[in-house]
Amino acid sequence: MPFKVTARTILQLGGELISSDGIAFYELIKNAFDAGSKRVLVDVVSRLPVETVESILDQISNVGETDSPDVQRRDKGRDVAAETLTRTKNLIRENAEPTAKGIVEWLGDVEATCDLDELASLLLDANSISFTDFGHGMSLEDLDTNYLTVGTPHRKLERLNSNKTILGEKGIGRLSTMRLGKHLWVRTASEADQYWNVLEINWDDFGDELGQLIEDVDVEPKKGEKIGAGEKRGTMIWISRLHENWSYSKLAEIANDDIARLLDPFISSRRISVTLKFNGQRVPVPRMNEILTERSHGILETQFELVERKNGTKDVRFSGHIDYLVSSATGEKLRDRRATFDYCYDDLCGLFSDLQALCEVTDEQELTDLLLTTTGIVTQDPNSISDEQVAALFDSQDQFKAISQEISNVFADFNRRRSDLNAIIEGIKLFPRVKVETFASKEALEGVDGLSVVFLDYDLKRGKKESQEVARDIYKSHRAFIVLMSDKPDVEQDEENFRRETKLLRGFFRYLPKHRLIDAETVYRTLLFVPDNSDVCHTIHELVDALETTLGGNIKELELSEIKEELVQGQAVRRFMNVLRTLPLQDYAILCELTLVDEGHPLGDYIRRLFGAYLVDQVFTTVAVAGSLKRLDQLRFTEFLPVASNPSDSLRELYAASLVEPITNAWGSHPWEKESAPGDVDE
Repeated sequence: MPFKVTARTILQLGGELISSDGIAFYELIKNAFDAGSKRVLVDVVSRLPVETVESILDQISNVGETDSPDVQRRDKGRDVAAETLTRTKNLIRENAEPTAKGIVEWLGDVEATCDLDELASLLLDANSISFTDFGHGMSLEDLDTNYLTVGTPHRKLERLNSNKTILGEKGIGRLSTMRLGKHLWVRTASEADQYWNVLEINWDDFGDELGQLIEDVDVEPKKGEKIGAGEKRGTMIWISRLHENWSYSKLAEIANDDIARLLDPFISSRRISVTLKFNGQRVPVPRMNEILTERSHGILETQFELVERKNGTKDVRFSGHIDYLVSSATGEKLRDRRATFDYCYDDLCGLFSDLQALCEVTDEQELTDLLLTTTGIVTQDPNSISDEQVAALFDSQDQFKAISQEISNVFADFNRRRSDLNAIIEGIKLFPRVKVETFASKEALEGVDGLSVVFLDYDLKRGKKESQEVARDIYKSHRAFIVLMSDKPDVEQDEENFRRETKLLRGFFRYLPKHRLIDAETVYRTLLFVPDNSDVCHTIHELVDALETTLGGNIKELELSEIKEELVQGQAVRRFMNVLRTLPLQDYAILCELTLVDEGHPLGDYIRRLFGAYLVDQVFTTVAVAGSLKRLDQLRFTEFLPVASNPSDSLRELYAASLVEPITNAWGSHPWEKESAPGDVDE
């Protein structure tokens, strides 16, 4: 005798397997990807609090009969219905979200209705979540045999019979919809279909009667409207009568914690593009490779070579791989993981200009001659460069070293593997020209002098009022720049009110979430907002002066004076990076050698540096600059390059080593990934 399964079992199964809204989103988006869609649109609409919706639906259900044969009972029922209609409309107007998607049209429909059943229907659709994909869709037979069959091995069989990346295999993804809401409406079509296939499910039907068997619940796919000309096939899943209230922050949390993990960033297949919206406002989806590599540590090996294509033409190739190491941040997650990259000429043109002629060279000497001109070290005569010119670039080395070391101390202590707040604060204090303190009370301020920057911990056991008093006293007594640290969402949302109520000038105040304190670059950029009369800005000015002196007249296009002026506006970092991209490669490489390569630097930037260094190295191997190498070999750069394996390594030796030896201490995003639009996971 076979087992009998009650209808309630489907609800219990969904509740056990889909334990959170994030998992539900993950499963539904994963299904879209498995259906062959390269893009999925998720739209969350929240017009009315769930509590208000359920309360009004309860009131409507309690209204008496309005069509009873008994005149007295019918009239009484109609009076109650009219009163309920007026009351509930007022309740809807009071609680409706004015910025919700389609709120004006929806409220217009509410006002226009004179029927409680119609109002109930509008309430059921007040809040919804839709998932739209453009995959291969489902036929009526697919809906019946696959979608309505829980635990089908359809995806597992597809995984075995194709080379595609199939994420699902258990056949329980459709149960995710019941986690999100009580009503489900599916519209789908395959390429062969001329009409949409429609499926509607009310999950309450599965729990209405105790002991009801699952086969007794009538769920049947139906043929829908004809597909319009130009309409794309695919699947739309629309969930209404939601169980919980939704907000922008809740959807953003799911984007960070669940959707970003949709695909392994180490696989080479194309990824799905996910667009999230809450009430029409786009919610960005972070790229998983950025999240992962921010906390990873790896070894990079690269190779640059001149190659011949199959058709006989020449091309350049810049390739390599990254081996990710186990660190305190990643644990065992990255063990034995490798990612590769391979740039051809077209790819490299996006990184460096003036390389077109590289495709046309026929021998090594021609390549060397071309590199001489391309890098900008000489313009006409390769013999025009002199020992004196090279020496002039390094006359101010000691001055630059002192300033650069000061900056590097901050980066070295602020690597992304440190998450302890106290350790981070101690790291900030290493910056010799900035006095930084954290204060738990007003009394802690007594006897403290000479403050320049104060990191104020908002989350200590005190109220908002006391925190404002502490901040106000710091500002009045020291005119110090205040960085308010907190991980409370309401603090970030109320940042401007906090500043205004504390009577702080906007230029002397910044908010910084604690979880971002582990990012050296974030902290450093925050310090760049410090006003012009502070010690921090003086230090940056000295660094700029040292750069100007070190590189002399060769880089007048840097317009360093403008950088100084823009420091106060917080534009220095962006401006400086843009300027570096315009440098001749030999100056750029020299700058790179004078920069600490550690966890604070993006991996993509380091690959660009390495490529620039390689081109310069090619130039240095020519007879034209042989005399200059004697000067370069006398310089020691180990303080600036932790990758040096020997304290006696010279610049020349480091160049050579960087081309063949593993490079450690490089962090950041994958250089071979193209930038995607904000809010998208790469296709």
